[in-house]
Amino acid sequence: MLVMDGFEVTRETRSIEREPGFSRQTPESHTLAVIVALTGLAGDRDWEKAYAASVDFFITKPVQFEGLERLLKQYEDGTLWSSGHLSG
Repeated sequence: MLVMDGFEVTRETRSIEREPGFSRQTPESHTLAVIVALTGLAGDRDWEKAYAASVDFFITKPVQFEGLERLLKQYEDGTLWSSGHLSG
């Protein structure tokens, strides 16, 4: 049985997305996954590990629903990538 943590899953997902035909930039190509780390880990090292693995956003528990709602609204509006990284 293969066991992976969220960082490893993110790295594997990004590896697949680096294959030809995947791009966030062109609407006619495949869209990359938006990866949100929802975690109880809140230390600086955890943030660094998450972003090194190519997580898009990092939200810590307990979840502040205003931040999560803002992130989802920005995704829906198409303004998510202009907002920078969101921390919970």
